Amino acid sequence: MGKEKRREGSVYPGTPFTDVEGSPWGEAICWAYKKGLFQGVAPLRFAPDRPMTRGMLALAAHRAAGCPAPRRRGYFFDVKPDSCWASAADWSAERGLFQGVGGRRFALDRALTWEELAVVLWRWAGQPRLPEQLETVRCTWGAQGFAWAWEQGLFPFSGEGVPAPGSQVTRGQAAWVAQAFWEGKESL
Repeated sequence: MGKEKRREGSVYPGTPFTDVEGSPWGEAICWAYKKGLFQGVAPLRFAPDRPMTRGMLALAAHRAAGCPAPRRRGYFFDVKPDSCWASAADWSAERGLFQGVGGRRFALDRALTWEELAVVLWRWAGQPRLPEQLETVRCTWGAQGFAWAWEQGLFPFSGEGVPAPGSQVTRGQAAWVAQAFWEGKESL
C-alpha cells in the first residue's frame, strides 16, 4: 500500500489527527491511539507514511505492558536517562524484546525494519516454535521471527508478497500490526 493522497484538515473519527483521512491504516491508527499505544508526531498529526522508529516501537510495547518500571536504568549510552524513551528502552532490553545495535546503543531514531518488528513481537509471544515446514528458516538474523509473524498474519500484505529484507515499516503499518497482534490480549 503506497502513499495515498490525503485531505488535510478533516479530523479522523476517534482521533485528533487531520492527516489520517483516506489512509488504509485509519481504523488501526484509531485503535492504537485509543489504546494509548501511539500518539501523534505533532498536534493534529499522526504521519501514517512516516517511518516507524525503534524508539517508537519500544514506547508502544512499553505502553502495551502498562508502563512497568525497569529494574535497572542506563542499558544504552545513546538514550538520555531523563528522556521519554529511557524507561521504554531499558524495560524492553530487560524483557529481551530489543537488543542494542552494538556498542550499547539503542538507535532510537533509526527506522524500524519489518524484520525488527517481527522479532520484537515474536519475542513478546515467547519465541514460539515454528511449524515444522518452517523450522529450517534460520539462515539470517530475524528469519524465525519474520516467518512466525508471516504465519500469524501480522503483515498487512495480503496478495502483495513479502516485504523486501531491510524495508522500513511506516507508522500506519505499525498501527495495523499492533492491532493485529495486541487486540484482545489481556495485557492492554
